[in-house]
Amino acid sequence: MRPGSRHGSFDSRRNLVQPLDIDVGSLTAPEHLFTPTRKETSQISGGTPTPPGGYYTPQQLTPQQLTPQPPTPQQHTPEAVRRASSSLLDEVDDDTPVMDEASPSPSSPLAGKQLQREASASILCRQASELRRDSSQAQLTNLSQLGAEEEDEKHQSLRTFDTAYMLLGDQPLGEGSFGLVWRCQSRKCEGDAAGGSGERAAKRIAKARLAPRDVRNLFGDGHLEGEIKMHLGLSHPHIVGLYEVFQDDDVVSLVMECCNGGDLFDLIASHAPQGGLAEPCAARVQVHILSALNYLHGLPVVHRDVKCENVLLTQKGVAPEQNVFKLCDFGFAARPRPPSYRLHTRMGSPDTVAPEVVRGEAYWTPVDCWAAGVLLYMSLSATPPFYAQSDAEVLQKVRNCIYKLDGRRWNFVSDDAKNLIRGLMKFEASARATAVEALDHPFLRQARLELSDASF
Repeated sequence: MRPGSRHGSFDSRRNLVQPLDIDVGSLTAPEHLFTPTRKETSQISGGTPTPPGGYYTPQQLTPQQLTPQPPTPQQHTPEAVRRASSSLLDEVDDDTPVMDEASPSPSSPLAGKQLQREASASILCRQASELRRDSSQAQLTNLSQLGAEEEDEKHQSLRTFDTAYMLLGDQPLGEGSFGLVWRCQSRKCEGDAAGGSGERAAKRIAKARLAPRDVRNLFGDGHLEGEIKMHLGLSHPHIVGLYEVFQDDDVVSLVMECCNGGDLFDLIASHAPQGGLAEPCAARVQVHILSALNYLHGLPVVHRDVKCENVLLTQKGVAPEQNVFKLCDFGFAARPRPPSYRLHTRMGSPDTVAPEVVRGEAYWTPVDCWAAGVLLYMSLSATPPFYAQSDAEVLQKVRNCIYKLDGRRWNFVSDDAKNLIRGLMKFEASARATAVEALDHPFLRQARLELSDASF
């Protein structure tokens, strides 16, 4: 195995290789088949003017809000490293044409706000006239409430990231291909030294580095629901929350729940000398991941990039057996319309992508369950299930579902744990355990009992 191989033992270095678009079906491509960084962005074409301050809520957000600039070239690093990577495997996104997500209204948000203000002013004048004829206390109260709503709308339209939040510390929480993730704090909670409920994480995305496809994936278009709109609508104890989105001339800022405990990759790497996580800890991780997937699949949403780097620990300094694990990064997630439609675009990370994706077949929620099985395998062994010196070899093994659950590392793993891995990593997607079926497996039963029913 060459130095720094991605598919040997865990390595804390991040892959900085330039993204490549490759036909996986041939398996004759160079080693680096996937983009090496966490999915940060997506794509659309410009059209709708930006509201004052660039502040969006789920109700205001429309997909056509960025005019992309040519992406900044990245330095190609020849040496591959162990951190997982993700990418579209085809030049064309095959999912898009068959989705019937309604196209955005061409009307301007600013024009809409102006009409709202004019309508509110008209209502105020009419009620003021009525008050002069009838000065009842109830009417005075209603007028006061209307004035307060008008003032609140004006305040919201002037909010920017800089007026609402301040960055904390001089080191980012993480780094991606399009920008950095920083700790930040609501300015309303400035006096709280610990950050309190005002502490958040801000993913700051440089517009200049967004390729057209990235902009569309981030904001959506007439066929595809974008990452932002989708993520804003999610609410689950084991999914990282997205609270607000801002943009100015240069940067898009996603204000999210702050998770200070690192990610599952780092946790497994720290336990590699012991051969992986203890079974109770691995079961806890798996229950949290599967509960999030069970929620998503019921919507239905397919995550499509479940991997160690996308599972975060909420608290720093807390033992993993007591920590909370949350799924993040919805850059590749898809909600097809109609729900019966199956996806086709080949994307994911080499270690966790499902066989049907590699083979170029239509796929659905079982790809996430396969990835959950891979994460359980890695948690218990500190090794990936498809060991090889190149991504092409890894994908060949994935295509044929070639992995082992025997040998020195697995002599000390329970039969229940290995049985669950086999159930989640079945070759045929139709035979694979679903998230809800896996949650009822004997290996996870005790870990599930320790959690609140609200997690499911």
